[in-house]
Amino acid sequence: MNLKITYKKIESCDIVFDANIFLKKNIVNILKPIVGKNPVFVFVDKNLYKKMKLELYCKTLKNVLNAEVYILEGGEKTKSLSYFTNYIEKIFKKGVTSNSFVIAIGGGTIIDLAGYIASVIYRGIKFISVPTTLLASADAAISCKNALNLESGKNQLGTYQLPIKVFVETTYIYDFLNVRYFWDGYAEIIKHGIGHSKRLLDYLKENKSIYIQKKIIPKLSNDEKNEFKKDIIKVLKLAIRSKVLLFNKNNNELQPVYHFGHTIGHALEIATANKLFHGEAITIGMLVAIELSIIKNNLKKSVLAETRKLFKKYNLPTSIKKNILNLKCFYQVMKKDKKFSNGKNYFILMNGMYKISNKLTPITSNEYTRVLKKYINK
Repeated sequence: MNLKITYKKIESCDIVFDANIFLKKNIVNILKPIVGKNPVFVFVDKNLYKKMKLELYCKTLKNVLNAEVYILEGGEKTKSLSYFTNYIEKIFKKGVTSNSFVIAIGGGTIIDLAGYIASVIYRGIKFISVPTTLLASADAAISCKNALNLESGKNQLGTYQLPIKVFVETTYIYDFLNVRYFWDGYAEIIKHGIGHSKRLLDYLKENKSIYIQKKIIPKLSNDEKNEFKKDIIKVLKLAIRSKVLLFNKNNNELQPVYHFGHTIGHALEIATANKLFHGEAITIGMLVAIELSIIKNNLKKSVLAETRKLFKKYNLPTSIKKNILNLKCFYQVMKKDKKFSNGKNYFILMNGMYKISNKLTPITSNEYTRVLKKYINK
C-alpha cells in the first residue's frame, strides 16, 4: 500500500512502504533514477549510523550518487540556527544547484533540519525523507512542515514544503529503536485516533498483541517479534493512511488536529530540558486539552477516561514528576507560543470524540494551571 499526498495542488509526495531502501543495491535501483546526476546532500542520524553499521551504505551513497553525506547527532539541539548555518554553508561550498536533492535518514529532528534547509535554498529544492522512528514515520515525515527552534521556544522558525518521496521502512523501527523512544511514537498515533479516525482508534483499543502486554520489546521471543513486526506495520499504515486522508481533505495539512495537545506539550518539552520526550509531553498536553474541552465545550468525560486508558496501555505517561519541571521556564515558553495573544493562550480543543474544534479557545494561565497541576506528582 503506497500513498500520495498533495499540498496546494502544486506539490505532491509519494509515501512508499518497505522498499528496502537500506539495501545498497537499491541506492542504484531506487534512488539513482530519482536524483539522476544532480548534486545530492544526505543527512544521517549518528546513532542510527552506529547501530545499523551504515559505513558501507554511506560510502555507496557517495560513490553511486556522488553525494555529500553528513552524519550528525539527533535531538532538539539539531534544530538550531547554529546547525542550520553550519550545514547550509557546507552545502553551498560544495556547489548546490536548484536541481539538487536533500535526503534525510533518521528521526524527526534530522528530518526537520534537512527539510528546512531544502525548503529555503533557492526557495525550495527537492527533499526525500527516510524516517527511522515510529514518531517520525507517523508524524514529522508525513508533513509539509519544517521547523527550527530558537532559545526562546520550539518550532519558532518554519516553512511549508512537501518532500517528493517518503520511504517508510517498518522493519528498522523495531530493530534499531530504543524502547522508550518506540513507545513515545504512539502519542501522535493515538492523537490521530481520538482526533479523527474511528478505524484507527478501534484498532488501538482492541489490539491484544503480546508486545503491548510485555512492554519490554527486546525480551520478546522470535514468534512474538514476528507478531510485533506485523502489528507495527498495520498500526503505522492505519495511522499514516488516516493522516493522508485528512491532509488531502482540504488540500493542505493545516488542520487543527495536528496541533492538538501541543500548546502545553511543547512548553513541557522545553521546561523539562527534554527529560520528557516529544510524545510523552504531548500526552500530558492532550490530557490537559481534553479536560479543558470538558469545561469549555461540554465534552463527555468518557473521552478523558478512554484516552487515559489508551495512554497507559501504550506505555505513555499520565503524570510527570515535579522535580524535572522548571515552572518559571514553562510559563515563559507559554507566553512565547505562537497562539499567545492579549495575555491568553489560544488552545485547540475537542467538541467530541473524532471532532477537533476548528475554533481557537482563549485560556488564561490560571485556567490551564488548575488542570495541569493534576498531572504533576511531587
